[in-house]
Amino acid sequence: MAIIPLMLMALGELVYLLNSSPYEARQDLREHGEILAAAVAENSEYGLTSGNLKDLERVVRSLVIADKWIYKIEVLDANGTLKVAVRSKETRQSDGGVFGARVYRRALPVDDFGRDDAPHFAGEQQERAETTEMIGEVRVILSQQQAETKQQRRILSQLFLLAVVVFTSVWVATLLGKALHRPMDTAIRALRDIRGGDYAVQLDVDDGGEVGELLDAINEMSGSLDEAKRNLERKVQARTRDLEASRNEALKADAEKRRLIQKVDSAVEDERKSIAIEIHDELNAALLGARYSSRRILDMVAASPPTAESAVIRESAESIIKVTSELYTSARKIVRRLRPEVLDMLGLEGAVEEMLQTYEAAPGAPAFTLKSTGDVGQVEGALAIAAYRLIQECVSNVVKHAQAAEVIVMVQVRDQGDERALRLAVIDDGVGFDPDKVQEGIGLIGMKERVYAFAGKLELKTGPGAGTHVEILLPLAPSDAKMHAI
Repeated sequence: MAIIPLMLMALGELVYLLNSSPYEARQDLREHGEILAAAVAENSEYGLTSGNLKDLERVVRSLVIADKWIYKIEVLDANGTLKVAVRSKETRQSDGGVFGARVYRRALPVDDFGRDDAPHFAGEQQERAETTEMIGEVRVILSQQQAETKQQRRILSQLFLLAVVVFTSVWVATLLGKALHRPMDTAIRALRDIRGGDYAVQLDVDDGGEVGELLDAINEMSGSLDEAKRNLERKVQARTRDLEASRNEALKADAEKRRLIQKVDSAVEDERKSIAIEIHDELNAALLGARYSSRRILDMVAASPPTAESAVIRESAESIIKVTSELYTSARKIVRRLRPEVLDMLGLEGAVEEMLQTYEAAPGAPAFTLKSTGDVGQVEGALAIAAYRLIQECVSNVVKHAQAAEVIVMVQVRDQGDERALRLAVIDDGVGFDPDKVQEGIGLIGMKERVYAFAGKLELKTGPGAGTHVEILLPLAPSDAKMHAI
C-alpha cells in the first residue's frame, strides 16, 4: 500500500519535470543571452570609439567559437550601421531569441579643483562630473539547441535520482513490511495449532505495543487451554474409572444394575454439564479476549495513515478475528453436544429437530425428516435425556458410516390403555452392514445399556446395501414417569 502513493508521487514529479522543462530552457536562454550581450557591449566600447574593429571582430569571433549557445553576434554604431557581424560556422538554428545591450562611452570623472580654481584640501567633498554617451548597440542571437540539450541532461539526472529514491523507499518499505508481517504470521500459526488441539503453544514476545500484547494474550490463552485440557483429561479419567467400577457393581443384580446404570448416566450428564460450563467460561472467554484485542488493532490501524505496514497488520488482525471466531463457533457446538440445553427450553421434540438441523447443515450430510406423533411433551427428565442421547448416537453413526441420502427419524408416544411407551426409530437408505461380521462398538454398547437401564428394547435391522433400521421402545408407565422425573 505504501508503494502506490510513492509511485504516484514519482509520477507527479515526472510530470512536473516534463512540464517545467520548456520554461526552464527559456529561462536559461534569457539569462545566458543577457549576460553575453552585456559582456560584449562592455568590451565593444573601445573598438567603436577608436575604430579598431578588427580587434573587436577577433574578440567576438573567439567568443562565438567558444560558446556553443551563440548563433550570431552583431555590433552596430549609434546610427544603426552594422560594424561587426560574426556568425557561427557550425550548424545552428537562430531560434533561441535575440538579446540586445547598448554600448556607452563612459568618461572618467575629472577633479577640477573646485569651481573657483582654488586648491582644495584633503578630506573635502567636491562634486565630480561623469558623462555617458550611447555609441552603439550589441545584438546576440542564440540557438535553442544547447539549452534543450542542457535541460535534457538535467531531466535525466533528476530522473536517475528519482529512480534511486523510489527504489530505496520500496526496499525499505519491503523490509519493514516483512518485519511486521513475521510476528503476525507467527500468531496465526499458533492460533491454528490451538484450533487443531495443540494447546502447549508458547510464542517468543520480542515486539512491544499492540502486537506484543496480542502475542502475550495468545500465550496466556494457550496456557489456560492447556491447563483446562489437562484438568478435563484427569476428570474424564477419574470418571471413567468410577464408571467402570459402577458397571462392575451393576452386574451383581438385574435391578441393581439398572439403578447403577442410571446413576452412571446421571454422573456422565453431570460431568458433561461441568465440562460444558468450563469450556463456556474459560475457553470462550479467552477467545473473546483475543478477538477483542484484534479488533483494537484494527481500530488503531484505521485511525492511522494508510501504509504497507498498516495493510499487513490489518490483514493479519482480520485473519486472527476469523480464526478465533471459528474456534468460538466450534466451542459452542461442543457445548451443545455436551449439554442439550434445548431440552429444557424446547422439550424432546424441539431438541431433536434442532439437532437434526445441525447435522444436516454439515457438508455432505443426508437429508433428515422428523416424524413425531403423540404427546411427546410429557417425556421429560432423565428419560428425555436418554431418548435424546439415543437418537444422537444413531444419527451420528449414520453421518459417519452409512453414506445415506435420506434419513427418517421417528419420535412417537404410544398410549393404549395400560401400555404406554416412547418409540424411537432412525431409518436410513445407506450402505448397511452385516451384523455378524461387525464387532459391536462402544456406541452401540452404550445405547444398549441406556435402553436396558429403562427396561426398554432395542432392535437393529440391517444388511449390506439394505440400509439400517434402528428401533427403540422405552416403557412410559405412570410409575416410571414419576421415577424418571426425580
